[in-house]
Amino acid sequence: MLSLKGIAARLIALALGTVAAGALAEAAVRLIAPQPLQHIQLDDQLYFVNRPGARFRYAREGEYAVDVAYNAWGFRGPIPEPIPASNTTRILLIGDSQTEGLQVRYEETFGAVLRRELESLMRGRRFEVVNLAVSAYGTHQEVLTLRRYGPRLRPCVVVLGFYPGNDLADNVRLPLVAEDADTIRLVEHRFSLSKRLWLGTKIWLASRSHLYVLSTAQLKTLLSRPVLTRLGVLEGPAPDLATWSRPLRITEQLLRIARDDTRKLGAQLVVLMIPERNQVTHAETPTVLDDLERHFISWFERAAIPYVEALTSLRLAERRGESPYFRRDGHLNAAGHRVVGEMLARRLAPLLSHASSDDPRSCSGESSVVGAPPR
Repeated sequence: MLSLKGIAARLIALALGTVAAGALAEAAVRLIAPQPLQHIQLDDQLYFVNRPGARFRYAREGEYAVDVAYNAWGFRGPIPEPIPASNTTRILLIGDSQTEGLQVRYEETFGAVLRRELESLMRGRRFEVVNLAVSAYGTHQEVLTLRRYGPRLRPCVVVLGFYPGNDLADNVRLPLVAEDADTIRLVEHRFSLSKRLWLGTKIWLASRSHLYVLSTAQLKTLLSRPVLTRLGVLEGPAPDLATWSRPLRITEQLLRIARDDTRKLGAQLVVLMIPERNQVTHAETPTVLDDLERHFISWFERAAIPYVEALTSLRLAERRGESPYFRRDGHLNAAGHRVVGEMLARRLAPLLSHASSDDPRSCSGESSVVGAPPR
């Protein structure tokens, strides 16, 4: 029979062995399959934000390795001056990871391409594109970002990068929206101490451990609905939009709030619809996301919200052999950002031509982008 000292020795040996195995596994993942680490912090109002001033290398095995620098606000690019420079029209981007574009260099993001293309199309005019997108944000967080920074930035146009592939799910995932009968409202959120400690620990691990990020991603994939459906644990999703009724309703109302908040700033909202990779690479196989795309196009026209859809331009790029998405990661690559930025510039130019050189914020001509076919 083992003594207490013997049991303690075995437990210590087991703990040391576990730590050593974990360290070896961490080193192996960093060397063989580096993961994109998170660099965020909790925020009561927005739930989380990018960590201001963070400097890091954002990498995924075999696909990209990008040096990223956040400014003092927690976004890519320089902090803009309170008032745009003379003869400069300011455009504000809000959105999620497809708009933030951590997978490519800042100069390759569609926001940077948009600025260069507009100045090429509209000689003598200067443009400033401020990117306030944050990876994993939903529409509610994007609206709250607009409320926090919009009044101090004085934009002419606000472009909301809308990614139905996960935005609808994100919009019902966090406690930032309250439903009142047939309407919704954004609510003030505060973390409890226990929640702050729990989420803070997860964020700390996700900012330092490649093994943790890989393991959690694999676990989410294993427990995802498609996998559980194939195993027979869950029934397959409905073939129509019926199961999306609540996320659709909430998302539509959030987009209305974004439109109204933008108008209060004296600016114009334009929604940029970004498709999922499979919609582009498997155009011959319609999915529920194609149904969602058509639904929102119709809804934007009824709600008088200007929109631009990138699906056609990206499909044309795919047919030309440009491959606009990373194969495994699923985000837009540099070619995809270029296609979106150039297309967006062509679509915004008629709207921005109405802004006078004396007052670059005086935008009008909403109908010039609503419902127009992509070029």
